Amino acid sequence: MTFIAPRIRSLYTFRSVLANLVARDIKLKYQSSKLGYLWSLFEPLLLTGVYYVVFSLIARFNIVDYPLFLVTALLPWLWFNSTMNGAVRAISSQGKLLTKVYLPRETPAMAVVGAKTFEYLAALPVLVIFALISGRPPTWYLLALPLAMAIQLLLHVGLALALSGANTLFRDIERIIRIVLRALFYASPIIYHTAMALDRIPSFSWLYWVNPLTGIFELSRAAFFPQYFPGWGHVGASLGVSLIVVVVGWGLFSRLESLILKEL
Repeated sequence: MTFIAPRIRSLYTFRSVLANLVARDIKLKYQSSKLGYLWSLFEPLLLTGVYYVVFSLIARFNIVDYPLFLVTALLPWLWFNSTMNGAVRAISSQGKLLTKVYLPRETPAMAVVGAKTFEYLAALPVLVIFALISGRPPTWYLLALPLAMAIQLLLHVGLALALSGANTLFRDIERIIRIVLRALFYASPIIYHTAMALDRIPSFSWLYWVNPLTGIFELSRAAFFPQYFPGWGHVGASLGVSLIVVVVGWGLFSRLESLILKEL
């Protein structure tokens, strides 16, 4: 883990460049859409409506305040999904920048993480809207939300570094990640809660322990649904896996760095 500290210092030295890249990505995101910032609100609103019709009215999931239940996990999922899709192309799309200007090689991946984090924060008013509609005032469990965000941010950093580096050398990673993300959506407690899944498929309980998104999403949900608080075991498992991913992801990136530069 000692190799990470000097890399963090290097990123801090070039923080103004990183901030400019984040700002550029955000600007491009909103310039390319006629709805601009409103799309950050409409996307989770529309998806929540679709999943509500399918899983509450048709599949009849008997969950109280299901729209709010959905959006508490759907927002962090959209954050995760967009970060992974952006990170996997981060270095391959910034090859000219890295070869012409000296920057920490992690900069493009970190810029994606920063831009997608901003987009997530910009979409949080949707959570407030559904909470007001449902008449569910926040409790002290609202403190679980920043904890969930911090754990998820760690996970994003590790995965973004690993994926951006690996995809530069093996372009099939980009295709594989799309399939993995589809599977993860249904393997994570977004449209259902963990207890529901464990009741129906107890033999797959191990999957929910190794999946860091389980504790993260249920922790986010607990802000308005304390009964779904995952327990400190799941929270600890999510934090532990996320820390491991940061170390392994950054280690993999540092080992591949010379090969990445040759490929660019």
